[in-house]
Amino acid sequence: MHACATVSFSTESDSESSSLRSSPLFQETEEDDRAALLKACLHLVREGGWSAEVLIEGAKEAGLEGQEAELFPNGPGDLVNMFEQRCNKKLFRYMEKQKDSG
Repeated sequence: MHACATVSFSTESDSESSSLRSSPLFQETEEDDRAALLKACLHLVREGGWSAEVLIEGAKEAGLEGQEAELFPNGPGDLVNMFEQRCNKKLFRYMEKQKDSG
């Protein structure tokens, strides 16, 4: 058996890392990753429910394996929240269209 070591190549200080994470580009990329993970999980939810297992499997399918805890720190609850927010936005847009059309 071979032993594996985790190596960090980061040379950023904590403040530099924090400022990078708050940058608009980082937030946009993170939001894209969250959306991709949600999309990958939706078909799995039918069988597995809103579970940690579904979140992990969805991350594998989305090519984001190992990032699910960073993208959804509160686990499946965050995933459900994102899904609900997206549904509410779609409903709001639909209602606005109906209101505007008469």
